[in-house]
Amino acid sequence: MNKENIEEILKRVGGEDVPAEIHKIAEEVSGKFSKTLTQPKQDIFLWRQIMKGPIIKLAAAVIIVTVLAGIYFITGKTPAVTCCAWAQLADKVARIDTCIFYEYSDANAQTLSGGKPKNGAVHYISSQYGYRMDGYVDGEITQMRYLLPEEKAMISINLPQKQCLRDLLKDRQAVEFRMNNKDPRYLLSRFIQGSFSEIGSDMIDGVEARGIEVNNPEAFCMYDNFKARVWVDVKTELPVRMEMELSVAGQPMQTVTRVMDDFKWGVRLEPDVFKPNIPADYTLRESVLPGLDEVAAIEALRKFVEFTDGNYPSRPNGPTIRQESWPRINKKYQPIEPNKQLTKEQLQARLDESTKLQGFIDFYMKLAQDGNQPAYYGKDVKAGDANAVLMRWKVTDDTYRVIFGNLTIENVGAEKLKEMEQAKRP
Repeated sequence: MNKENIEEILKRVGGEDVPAEIHKIAEEVSGKFSKTLTQPKQDIFLWRQIMKGPIIKLAAAVIIVTVLAGIYFITGKTPAVTCCAWAQLADKVARIDTCIFYEYSDANAQTLSGGKPKNGAVHYISSQYGYRMDGYVDGEITQMRYLLPEEKAMISINLPQKQCLRDLLKDRQAVEFRMNNKDPRYLLSRFIQGSFSEIGSDMIDGVEARGIEVNNPEAFCMYDNFKARVWVDVKTELPVRMEMELSVAGQPMQTVTRVMDDFKWGVRLEPDVFKPNIPADYTLRESVLPGLDEVAAIEALRKFVEFTDGNYPSRPNGPTIRQESWPRINKKYQPIEPNKQLTKEQLQARLDESTKLQGFIDFYMKLAQDGNQPAYYGKDVKAGDANAVLMRWKVTDDTYRVIFGNLTIENVGAEKLKEMEQAKRP
């Protein structure tokens, strides 16, 4: 982002009305802002950190410029004023501390008398206290899930089976990583960082709304195909609906549409909402989820190879990995005698082994979210092939981190990597 780029951006937001000191400050700040956007996200809401403190007219003008500069840095294009408007909207949403919304899929769209689908989930999100989800089947609550930053834990409660699973997480960053994929504030910030198109206005649940459409698998890289639409109330400038069309190659249900709506923004949420109440007669199991690093990813791949006789996952997403590994895991722990239940120790061992696989799923997703451009070739690589690139991701403009088929790992220059990939995949 050079001086000429900045001046072009200032013209688009009304450069003739921008004081001279803005031009000078924007030139200094935009470079720092662009650099920040390339760093791994340590906080769920980047915009909130930028906007802390009193905002005077001068600072507000600088923020507009730096938002535009950041979008230029990501896309390589000088954004239109409408892009800035959506960036400002995403900032407004990110600064809201609490949110409640209802989520359901189009496959479960049968409604209750009140109008909500009877199979779905209510999500509670608080920047201070964490996350809670209540899952419903036929209008009755059957599952509860909590993400608790202070305890660094994820707790899942299955009511019909009277079971509770407590997953211990490595750090608060791991908690935030899991919150992100359900947090509409974070999702909106990701959507507007990539390319999107405005889709005009419509009436959504009786509210006049304007929308954008995002057609970018990298925005939600757990799926092979991804399309999202975000509808915002024209009066409040707050989202009223998010729709995400998702599909995974090879899965029985090719495309599923997830809908988030019935948003309640900025509502008061007491700490007790995020305190699990686990009855004494529930079976409690505990596991330790892997970290979000390459060590955990390689350990997960090693475990997958063990289960599948030398094969790697065909695709780097959770649904595929679970589909390809679970039959082997279950077979390993299947009781020899008919109708005999697994022991407590066997159930724990099965849980521990399956949990290790999450290390690769989470690591790949985090790389994609952080803009490291990961690529994975597991469908074509066999275990032990020291010359085959199994996976790679960008470290700098000229350097990539590479995991080979024998699960060794090293840094490789961009030109060398290109030769290696072309040699194996003409």
